[in-house]
Amino acid sequence: MARAFASGWRHIGIATTLLFTLIVTACTDAVTGVTLPQDPDLTATTNVTSTSCMLVSASDSSLFVGDSAYLSATVLTTKRSGKSSTSTAVTWSSSDTSVVRIVGRYARGVRAGAAILMATAASCSNSVPVTVADKPPVVVPTPPPTTAKQLPLTLQWLDRSVATPVASNGIPLPAGYLFERDLPSVALTDGTQEIARVLTPLAGRYADGSLRAVLLQFRADPTKTALQLNIGTTHSLADPAPWPIPSPLPQAVAYPASPAFLVSTQLVGPTITVAENPGATYESQFQTFSDKHWLAEGAQWDQANYYDRALSHFTYWMRSGNLLYWQRAVALALNYRTQYIEANAYGPSPHWMLLEGLAAHYWLTGDTLSRTAVIKSIARVWQGFTPTNMADPNYAYIEGRIQARMMIGSLLAWELGDTGQDWKALTTAYKNNMITLQRADGSYAWPNWCGHQANFMVGMQNDAMIKYYERIQADPAIITTIRKSVDYMSQVAWRPLQQGFSYMDIPCLPTDDMSPMFDLNMLIVTGYAFTGAKTGQRSYIATADSIASGAMTSSWLDGSKQFNQQYYDSHQWLWYRK
Repeated sequence: MARAFASGWRHIGIATTLLFTLIVTACTDAVTGVTLPQDPDLTATTNVTSTSCMLVSASDSSLFVGDSAYLSATVLTTKRSGKSSTSTAVTWSSSDTSVVRIVGRYARGVRAGAAILMATAASCSNSVPVTVADKPPVVVPTPPPTTAKQLPLTLQWLDRSVATPVASNGIPLPAGYLFERDLPSVALTDGTQEIARVLTPLAGRYADGSLRAVLLQFRADPTKTALQLNIGTTHSLADPAPWPIPSPLPQAVAYPASPAFLVSTQLVGPTITVAENPGATYESQFQTFSDKHWLAEGAQWDQANYYDRALSHFTYWMRSGNLLYWQRAVALALNYRTQYIEANAYGPSPHWMLLEGLAAHYWLTGDTLSRTAVIKSIARVWQGFTPTNMADPNYAYIEGRIQARMMIGSLLAWELGDTGQDWKALTTAYKNNMITLQRADGSYAWPNWCGHQANFMVGMQNDAMIKYYERIQADPAIITTIRKSVDYMSQVAWRPLQQGFSYMDIPCLPTDDMSPMFDLNMLIVTGYAFTGAKTGQRSYIATADSIASGAMTSSWLDGSKQFNQQYYDSHQWLWYRK
């Protein structure tokens, strides 16, 4: 237990100093524009060019008219005394503004052609070529004809002091299941009678235009618990006026009765139901320690939510159908949002930017304040942790955990339908930087970590890239990058007999003995399972299972943070290992 506890607080001097620094920098633009020397191990990608004084890149060097790419430029300097950096303003220009126009930090395609984008800072300059093509004829996806189908719901009465409660909750949907045009033809019934209802589309659409979630509200009869949405039928009753979104909890909810349907929405990523998992220990340990930590910490954000316990509890509810975990997740998300995010004017430290649970809270309750919290938080924090900074291998605050959270925050803002930034381009830029900064042997180098890597942070990077792969574009470079990273960790950090990873890839502090730190296994496991699933090499799946076994046998789940780390994203391992 002592060893496991130590793993959660190792390098506390580094981490604490960095955390308090980031709380300041995340709320200002003080770190924006910092330029640092070139890492000799930096490898270039096809859309990155460099000179002796500047590294420049575009998140996409082949645009369609109307699309945009995020531009990054880092000035590199070297003095006789060693590497150093200067903060130098960079100005971008286009060789042909009729083809590519510079708009802030973006290159916008105007018409078909080619242009050279030049970055200039004092006497240093460099360029990157960009081509623009006409967009293919816009083919508006024709939604398939509405087919009659039924979605069974279970009414659960939460406030028994109200005789006829108002049910109000968001219903997540899989891609292609329901289009906004279908809403008038959706009837809510109790098996014999239609019930007047309000169906409101929630923000965010899939690529085919279908809805990610809808808000369902109606006056409920608590004696009628088996309900269903009949899609593609006649909705004959007049819609009542929408009710205000209740907080903290509604009087009743009506959620899909089947966990299989809930996990099919992939709201929390690909996973399987509790019933489908043959490994009982993974499930029983979650239940045991969820109860224990709820009694000890409740929903208090600074005690309970580090590494997004709200997300893991929404996930367990979806996988099991047990509303207890939904209720705990709602409480956790609301406490974190109101007591930290809103209380700090949407300026979280990147270490505490836990936005996935808030996004899930919006889609599962319709509470627009949680959507606002996600968008405002990433919009503020990215100003200090831009893709330009996250592309610099020597940037003072670069590390895998921050890279992952910036990328996921941008992805969520895009999925939530915000248009204040080109979030898809930003997400792509963060993804490209992760790939570019990987060294030839598969490792990463971060200044605040002895110029090497903390293995669990690489696991978090890999998880972020997997989310990009599944939710934006199946970029094959992601498979290659993740495979290289797990191969490297297997060589230098994995202890197969003990079934654990060392904290770092090399000894960083004099006290480091490279012993396995089991508490962090499950932040790494999904990268192995993903690699096995995508390459067809089952040896990676076998290693993933061994990683999970070590975690379930030896992790110190009495620790609040350790419990959260174990279950933050490991539910995806269950999917890829199939």
